Order: sequence, then structure tokens, then C-alpha cells
Amino acid sequence: MGIDIDLGTGAFYEHEKWETFDAVSEVVSISMVKSSNYFKSNLYLSETTTLSFISFYQVGYDQAISDFRHRMSADLFMQFEITKHFSFLVAGSVHYEDKPIIDINKTVYSISNGLNFSF
Repeated sequence: MGIDIDLGTGAFYEHEKWETFDAVSEVVSISMVKSSNYFKSNLYLSETTTLSFISFYQVGYDQAISDFRHRMSADLFMQFEITKHFSFLVAGSVHYEDKPIIDINKTVYSISNGLNFSF
């Protein structure tokens, strides 16, 4: 058993370009400087089982709306080693944006599983 933990922060410039889904389609774009912060951990539950988690929080001030735009995401992975080269993986993710620039779902999530092959 063991655990790895990583934390990080930084800044970046983001330019987004979206096409609306309206009857009259238009392109909407936005640019801003954002802060990006993350937390990552790997928890080794046994010699053959690992639980991994990573989350991001990004924020930037949008002058066009005179407000902050927040984005959060999290990914969770659980890996079970079957043999030296094969493992079974279960993964889940959720992504949230409080003020999307076009009318889309604020929250998107997924759950998946599969086999992983490594050399």
C-alpha cells in the first residue's frame, strides 16, 4: 500500500470558438487569461489494484460579462491487474462549467470500463 499526491497551479491564455445550435448559426468566441489548479493522487490498494484521482479547477475573469467563469473537472480510475500485461480498468469523469459561452449542458459525465494492454 502507498500513496502519491501531486498539487499544481499555473496560468494560461485560452481562446474558445463555438458555433451555436440555433436556427441561425453563429460563431461565438472568447479569450481570457485563466488560473489552472490541480490535485492528483494515486492510491495503491494492493500489489494489483490502484485507485487514481485527478481534479482541475480553472477560473478566469470575462470582461464581456463582468464576471468570473469557473470550470471544474474530476476523473477517477480504478485498475485491477489481471496478468503482467493485462489489466481491467473502470473510469469515471465529470466536467462542470458554470457559464458556458453557448447554450450547452453545464455538466457532462461518463463512466466506462475496459481491458488495458501494456508491454
